[in-house]
Amino acid sequence: MSKGTKGIWRTLFSSSEKPKEPEIKFQFDDMNLTQLAEYIGQEKSNFTTRAAIDMTKRLFEIAYFDYAVSEAERRVAEKMLGGLIKDIEDSLSSNPEALQAYRKANNFQIGKIELHGIGSLSWKIRAPGISDEDAIKILIDPSSGPLIPNFLKAIPEENWNQDKRNVIKALILDRRLGGESNAVLILSGLIAGTDLVAWNIMNPSERSALMGASKNYKNARDILVGYGLLPTKSSALPMTPRMKDEELAGIVLMSTNERDDSIWPSNIIKRYELFDEEQKAFISITLIIIKIIIFLGLINDVFGKDAGLKVEQNVMDKLKRSREKGIETLFEAIRNAEEMALRMTSKLGIDKTIASGLMDSYIPEGLSEEDQMELWETVAQIYNIERRIWLHNSRFLLRFFANKGADLAESLKKYGGLYRYLDPKVGELEKGLILEDWIGEA
Repeated sequence: MSKGTKGIWRTLFSSSEKPKEPEIKFQFDDMNLTQLAEYIGQEKSNFTTRAAIDMTKRLFEIAYFDYAVSEAERRVAEKMLGGLIKDIEDSLSSNPEALQAYRKANNFQIGKIELHGIGSLSWKIRAPGISDEDAIKILIDPSSGPLIPNFLKAIPEENWNQDKRNVIKALILDRRLGGESNAVLILSGLIAGTDLVAWNIMNPSERSALMGASKNYKNARDILVGYGLLPTKSSALPMTPRMKDEELAGIVLMSTNERDDSIWPSNIIKRYELFDEEQKAFISITLIIIKIIIFLGLINDVFGKDAGLKVEQNVMDKLKRSREKGIETLFEAIRNAEEMALRMTSKLGIDKTIASGLMDSYIPEGLSEEDQMELWETVAQIYNIERRIWLHNSRFLLRFFANKGADLAESLKKYGGLYRYLDPKVGELEKGLILEDWIGEA
């Protein structure tokens, strides 16, 4: 315990001491659990106020903060702490001022447990032998996600501002799927899928901008520029000149029908295989709509609203036969869910919001609440995986056809029209087509 903290404790209790009490003969800060137990037994609760304060504080340390104690010792310390606090409060019942100060000090320690105590992120990172590199690995571990809000309360803001850049970079590199090579879109996809680490390290305005990357890429990119992770100007090839509206609509429709389930994690594939054919068909059509919406948002962002509206009308005209199946209703439902998430009226991110809004359409009757939640989570994860890949693919396609598309078309045929596997090892493609805003090695 630092001298500064000890000073706080002394100050809290200075007003309750009357008159000046004799100096404590014991240094409680250095006592182990056995020594504390012996001292308490010998004194039989006849403690001075100062001794009571220091003993209680030391038990808090052993139970919740000390790295050099066993789990068994922690449990014993917790039990002793409960009994000691009760005894001391009983003994101070005739001195309201002292009792109030004692409780205030204990509440201060209790409040520290969530922020700094055993199991907290701060406690894990401050452990002996933890290097800066280890600390970042702990921070970006998925299990740390729920602990991050308390961690941010526990550390000085200026410290976090210095470290956040490195944490964001490590998170992006760690969560990369397949051939993803755009740092902005990886982080955007993580936020859209409510990866709790990504969600909690970014503030609300950053989350909103990143989730809207398909509609306003510059706003999302500026977040990483602000942290010094990307240069002010991208070196990627442009997405212009613009193709004809009908050609753009054709690319949208042909490309959004493609899907490669091999990129899905094995646990998601196993759950998906349990779905019936009707459920699978529903997921397929909603995935196509989600991809079309992403692509149309990109066209709108790159070429302007008028162009976006013309291409969308062209796409919808080509889908006339599907309108009888309620595709317009699904378009509206998915767009409304996405807008809700972007307005931050939903804390579920985009994909969980969409999945929850569509659940009634594909949940079988009689399904238990637990199974419903599992189904919802599975569909949301499928949407997010495909969103992340498609954010990259759609931007690649616009850039590809604007830059040497005809020259490179033959090279791309070997990949079956799927661009998720395009990465630096594909030597015949220019890096400017693939490595847009990447923060790793080229």
